[in-house]
Amino acid sequence: MLTPTQIRPFIADVIARNAVSIPPYPANAMRLRSLVGSGTFGLTDLARIVKEDQVLAAAILRAANSAMFRRAEPITTLDRAVSQLGADEVCRVALAASLGKIAGGQGPLAQLRRTAWRHALTSAICAGHLGYRRNLSSETGFVCALLHDFGRVIAVAALEEVLRSQKIADAMPIQEWEVLVDEVHIDLGLLMGARWKLSDVILECIGCHHEPENAKQHRAFVDVIVSCDKIVQVMEDCPYLLPHDLEQLSGITAREAHALMDALPLIPAYLTRLAEAIPEQGLPVPSQVDKPSSVLEAGRRHVQWPGAWVRSNGDTACQLQFVTADGLSLTCSLPLPEGGVARVRVGEGADAVEVSGRILLTAAHGNQHRSEIRLFVIPGTGKAAWENLYQRAASAA
Repeated sequence: MLTPTQIRPFIADVIARNAVSIPPYPANAMRLRSLVGSGTFGLTDLARIVKEDQVLAAAILRAANSAMFRRAEPITTLDRAVSQLGADEVCRVALAASLGKIAGGQGPLAQLRRTAWRHALTSAICAGHLGYRRNLSSETGFVCALLHDFGRVIAVAALEEVLRSQKIADAMPIQEWEVLVDEVHIDLGLLMGARWKLSDVILECIGCHHEPENAKQHRAFVDVIVSCDKIVQVMEDCPYLLPHDLEQLSGITAREAHALMDALPLIPAYLTRLAEAIPEQGLPVPSQVDKPSSVLEAGRRHVQWPGAWVRSNGDTACQLQFVTADGLSLTCSLPLPEGGVARVRVGEGADAVEVSGRILLTAAHGNQHRSEIRLFVIPGTGKAAWENLYQRAASAA
């Protein structure tokens, strides 16, 4: 089996030859930000740019209809969506969707790219709120958080180039690939920042977010990014998130923790809506992540319940295989994207429960696809509903 030690010389060579593939900075995101920065624009001017990009237009509509922003009836036109979001939020969605398109390409390590983008966007949403609470620019905080770890996506692309050029077909566990990404993501992030001519504050967040004591002019923003990385990790580890989970994190006050709790439960739906706007790039490629047969082992209760993968463009029927205290397994005609977030409905009628979850594993299962999903940022009411469902599963077993 392949080992990280065998890969390191090849990735070092790619970096040394400056052969790392770094896409250009998203053009329409730059146009929108330049227009808003000029101060001489109308919402119709923003909508005109948005309409030129099909992916961006879909992302703006989905964002405007997410629980994070919608206040009344569904929004069906771009002009109204732009008006609902406002200029700054349109710029944020444009950048997030454009980077999501870069991160969403097919490849043998696509799962790592999706995970990196999910982390980045989650961190960015947190940073917008936390920056505001600390009397910093929420816009700057959002962009710094979105880009501070985007070197991970560049690192994955470099690893995939090594796999292609060296004709390496072996697989490694995801933890081994993550070790290699960790080793080079800051250097590649700074290289990306230099090519994109990013601002000093973004470059300092890229270079210092693991060693904030090395920050110079922009320590306040670096501290926001460090705090948001901690929050993202807690969100990954704790399916049922409560204020005290955040209060225990160093650098985050109790007031900040309680304020963030208003926004965090809305993030999963926002992530799924934005991901739905980004089409798959290219043909599916066999994964070179060595997958376990299962990742949800403890407390399984086998069921035969109907379910659905809930999406804004139409639900896909699924069949539940088992539930656990913090997750589920289902089979579906379509593959759920590993590393992403999905909204799932369990059961039918009045007893149905809808939850969001991180897609940990997807594998072929006959002519179907089996996925294992871990609950993701479930609020208190959702926690009670899932516990009741889990108890019903004990009776059904």
